[in-house]
Amino acid sequence: MKRILLAAFILSLVVFASAYTPRQTSQQLLFQDLNIMDYITAPAGTNDANWYLQVTDGVDVITTNTHIAQLIRVETKAGPTGLAAFAYVDMQAFSTAGPSAGIAFTYSLTYLPNDDPETNTFTWSKPMATGSGTVFWATHNGGELYLPESILGGEPEPEDTFWLRIFSVGLDEPGTLLKDGVVIGTTPYMPASSTDKSVFYGTYTMQAVAGGTWAPADLVIDEDTVWPAIDGMADNYQIMHTFEWTEDIPEPEPTYTVFFSTDPAGYITPNQLGPTEDLESLFGTYAPTPLPAPATGYWTPENFVIDEDTEWVEDGDNYKLEVEFVWTETTQTIDVYHYTLYVEADDGANYPVTGPFDGTTPYNVEQDNMEAFYGTYTIGAAPSGCYWLNPTITIDADTEWEAVRATKGGNGRADEYVHHYYKTTITFNKKDYNSYVIVATDGDTADRIEGAAVWFDNGTDPAVQVGTTNANGEVNFLCPGNYPGAGTYWVEKDGYCEWDPASVVRTEPFLTTNLLDVFTGYVCGEPPVPVELSAFTATLTGDFFVNVAWTSQTETQMMGYRVYRNTTADQNGAMLIDHPMVPATNTSETQTYNVKDTDVMVGTTYYYWLEAVEYNTSNFHGPVSVTVTGNVPPVLPEVTSMKNAYPNPFKAGNSTNIEVSLKAGETGSLTIYNVMGQVVKTVSLNEGTHTVNWNGRDSKGAAVGSGIYFYKLSTPSLNQTKKMVIVK
Repeated sequence: MKRILLAAFILSLVVFASAYTPRQTSQQLLFQDLNIMDYITAPAGTNDANWYLQVTDGVDVITTNTHIAQLIRVETKAGPTGLAAFAYVDMQAFSTAGPSAGIAFTYSLTYLPNDDPETNTFTWSKPMATGSGTVFWATHNGGELYLPESILGGEPEPEDTFWLRIFSVGLDEPGTLLKDGVVIGTTPYMPASSTDKSVFYGTYTMQAVAGGTWAPADLVIDEDTVWPAIDGMADNYQIMHTFEWTEDIPEPEPTYTVFFSTDPAGYITPNQLGPTEDLESLFGTYAPTPLPAPATGYWTPENFVIDEDTEWVEDGDNYKLEVEFVWTETTQTIDVYHYTLYVEADDGANYPVTGPFDGTTPYNVEQDNMEAFYGTYTIGAAPSGCYWLNPTITIDADTEWEAVRATKGGNGRADEYVHHYYKTTITFNKKDYNSYVIVATDGDTADRIEGAAVWFDNGTDPAVQVGTTNANGEVNFLCPGNYPGAGTYWVEKDGYCEWDPASVVRTEPFLTTNLLDVFTGYVCGEPPVPVELSAFTATLTGDFFVNVAWTSQTETQMMGYRVYRNTTADQNGAMLIDHPMVPATNTSETQTYNVKDTDVMVGTTYYYWLEAVEYNTSNFHGPVSVTVTGNVPPVLPEVTSMKNAYPNPFKAGNSTNIEVSLKAGETGSLTIYNVMGQVVKTVSLNEGTHTVNWNGRDSKGAAVGSGIYFYKLSTPSLNQTKKMVIVK
């Protein structure tokens, strides 16, 4: 046995010296009725001893007896649809060199417990799929293979028997039956049975009989026809078909009738048209006569047109129209409009407002001319330290006015006044009570520091102490209130020699949002290092992606880590890879982290930087570099092109794919812009065909909003821009 294994190993070395490009193929095996897992039981990576597999490409032959199980085997393993039985072959087992795509391979599978050579072997052929990746022929793609159950041995299955019976109804005499246009007899037609169902293939029709029609028109029997099984007769199948003759009975022509009426009655003549079968005789325009003076008014509708486009109402088997004209007396209506403008501040306080109508909030102005309000209204200064979200409000033709009410008032004549009242409100909104919190913490214990002095320098006046931290180690500045404004802030406390950061510069003259700064104090001596790294590497994985890994010995005051990437050693052009921040553990024990970068291209060298993010600052490590390699040299396109994004539109939270091709020797970039022309994300490209996947995030990993975006391919030979849409 050892000699056989040694010989197989030596033969494998010889095969690998000149072989097809490595490519793994798995053919799923099934029985129609039996469970094949009862007959193939070898675990993945081993060959089932009950089965012998032989494969040839027309030049070389490999078998489960002459090659190791790593190259050819019959096994059970998890496939695309779960645990199943497979015939596995690695193309590098053949001595023929080069890619195997398109080569026709012949497989022979023998079930060894069946010693009958007439039934124990099944042979099939299959061409190798295009490309160079792993191939699964299985139920998920319709590539599964059903073995004859006779391969297991036993008695041969009996042959199927097929019967045909054709009848006709509707006539008092037999009908004449034709097959492919040739008379073959009369109904009932009952030819002899046959084990060859193809003798019945053809198109069967009944000879026409005057005064009626046959249904269905024909019966087609071919290789796709389903033969129903005969109850109680195993392996017997029968088609029973009936042609029905129906006498032709002409349908009567419908009639059309029009009924006219008026309110008040008696003002249209004639008041009925039809019934008639001649529809076109009713075409025309019909209208009632006006009421006599002194009546003034109009008919609704003014007239009624009957033509080929008129929609008729079904009336049994016939059609009808019922048209009523209604008289409306008219009076002259005079519309009068009144407008009221309400001006207010959201807090209800008094503020001066200048504009077309000056005043002090809250106030209102009434006018009969809406355009008198047109213009810009400006509110006075907000309370100290706060600001207005909308310090100016414009009223113009696009301003919406709310209808309040409408009242009528007569003038002793037929004329009538209608007074329409409208209002609109403009509200000035104040932003207030945002906070700026300064926190002092101990760098050694992480405890909050009470009694630390907070200082402020606005760059003009002498620096002043603006607060002292409370028991929670905090000073809370509010707007409106005690927020000092834009300037430099720092913290001092006896016994603490250094603070991180030493100071913070705030540029906000007033608060538009809540702010937080944390100052970490260290007692006299060296401040602890937030993180100590013992390793930072970038390596190529087996699936040709890049694994970025780093090891920390200790961590303090850390938020987490981010990984940046560039195709050059220039950190300024590096971009954050599409991966969220890796949280830090902040322990004194050794911790190992890793991020897998799958957005890489073969033949490209990538440089990686690690950003260690602390609470108030961050530090970069690196770069480390790795070159992504592959097994199959790409076929370079002849011209540079860019296809449409798909899917487009795509939902927020999902992604779209953009296929681009760069001809030999070219480099370029694919850039995504928003509607403002701002760059959202840029991907550098080399020669070859690439599918760029965009998940709706910018270069910093933040999700962008829904809307219209543009993607542009820029190369020496092509500059092309297209549009895509993100929907909610």
